[in-house]
Amino acid sequence: MANLSFTAAVIDALLAKLDAWGILSGTVSMDSDIDLASGRGISFDGGDVLGEYSNHDNSWTPTGNGITFSTAAGRYSELGDKVFFTCFISFPTTSDASPARFSLPFTSNSTDATRGSVTAGYGAFPSGETSLSALVDNDAASVRLYAEGNTVTNAQMSELNLYFSGWYMKG
Repeated sequence: MANLSFTAAVIDALLAKLDAWGILSGTVSMDSDIDLASGRGISFDGGDVLGEYSNHDNSWTPTGNGITFSTAAGRYSELGDKVFFTCFISFPTTSDASPARFSLPFTSNSTDATRGSVTAGYGAFPSGETSLSALVDNDAASVRLYAEGNTVTNAQMSELNLYFSGWYMKG
């Protein structure tokens, strides 16, 4: 099957004709996918409605709170105002007592109910702790770590490696 390419003017003229003939009042069906050029979307009444719902798969480097991670790498995808992410973080040897946090690609929503969730995957717990949890900070581009409901410090995470994944709504 051949690929066809049309300019916006040609498509506009075709749609105007189809509308004038009353053809657009029904359902349009196709037997193949529609591929849009990068950065393009589908608009209704001149507004770019579906452009924000295209899949954006990108990378970012999580940063620490008062420390530089030994290793940090992350990937994220956007779907409208939702951000889905996964990352690996290796904490350095440190005695820094700042709260253990890592950065996110975008600022989160300021509402508790829409700030999302984070799962701490494979990794080790801080010394003496039996669980580790993570929470997206409200109206910030960061995740804070907790153990047994208490904020964890960078010193407690010293030399630990962790995987995280989660989602949140952009502010």
